[in-house]
Amino acid sequence: MNECGENDLHIVSFLPGGFSDPEALKKLKTFRKYSTKNTDKFFHFKYWVLEDEALAKQLGINTSHPGDIYLLRQAETVFNTSKPNVNLCDFPYSSERLLKAEDLVTNIEQSYARIVQLAFESPIIVHNYMQFGLLR
Repeated sequence: MNECGENDLHIVSFLPGGFSDPEALKKLKTFRKYSTKNTDKFFHFKYWVLEDEALAKQLGINTSHPGDIYLLRQAETVFNTSKPNVNLCDFPYSSERLLKAEDLVTNIEQSYARIVQLAFESPIIVHNYMQFGLLR
């Protein structure tokens, strides 16, 4: 979580056994495609695929449903008033399931829309005039 900014949205999925499970990998195919096409300069989506079950549990991810997509954000901030359910390096974070793995296969458009909706509903912190100019 080093070098994370206020505008970052961490999208996380758990895939046990790495990339050797073809069924779980198939469910994450769309997720991986979306990850490589994210070029937005302001919303800063960060995509993570975990294979470590202990770390996934530490991040509040239900490991009995591999491939589900979770949103991990710093909690108790001006922009995220959610109650923290995860503690990372003494910082409170909230972790919530955003999409089921099956949604990525059966409802691709709705899955994309749900992820992008996060960005449009999140405030953007503008640190300098150049960022503001680009937003206009």
